[in-house]
Formats: sequence, C-alpha cells, structure tokens
Amino acid sequence: MVVTNIFFIFLFGLLCCFTTGYLIGNQCFVYSSFDAIQWNDGKDRICVSYQGEAVCKEWECPVPSCDEPISGEYGTCKSYCEGNCTYGGTEHEIGVGFVSPDGSNTCWCSEWNTYFCSYGQFTVQTMCNLN
Repeated sequence: MVVTNIFFIFLFGLLCCFTTGYLIGNQCFVYSSFDAIQWNDGKDRICVSYQGEAVCKEWECPVPSCDEPISGEYGTCKSYCEGNCTYGGTEHEIGVGFVSPDGSNTCWCSEWNTYFCSYGQFTVQTMCNLN
C-alpha cells in the first residue's frame, strides 16, 4: 500500500508540473510564469502578469477569407488578405478600429499584417470576461 501511494504521489507530481496552463474565463490561460509559455506554438496571445503568474488570452490564427492570401513575415499569424490584418483571431480591415482582445483598448490595422493599439490600463477581469 505504501509503494502504491508513493507511486501515485510521484505520478501526480509529474502531471502537476508538466501541464501547460489552465483555462479561466474566455480564452484565457494561467501559467506559473512567462517562461512556462510555449511561444512558438502557432497561437497568438496577449499576456499580463497577475498575482505572480502569467495570464494570457490566446486564439488561433484565422483562415484568410480571400482566394490568394499573402504570406507575410510580421506577427504570429503569417497569412492574411491584402487590405486586412489579423489580430485577436479575426480579420480586420486596414484603418478600421476594433476592440482589442484585452477588452478595453482600441486597435487599428496597418499595412503588411501589422496593427497598433491604444495602450490604456486593462484588467485580467476585462480581458478574460470574469465577473
């Protein structure tokens, strides 16, 4: 019985330490630190430090809506349509403002699949839609 308990504790410890993060709210994951995030996983994200952990809102890159997407070099989401950029998991038209994935700021698309955003304060609660 003692050996079984030790094995369970060992196995539980391994599962504990190798998880990538846990989900909270709307598309948000909590990581033990910024070092625990797999930055080259093909997902785009916005992250903040919160109570000693890293909280990230993550999304998949959208499939471009045009027939001949451009393969760009900027951003995590490399494919986009001319006249658009991709951010927050959605295509956006150049020059048209949209709500930032943080839930508080406004962003605008620029050329070459780039974007810029206002930089006001936001909280984990607004970013992750927590009540």
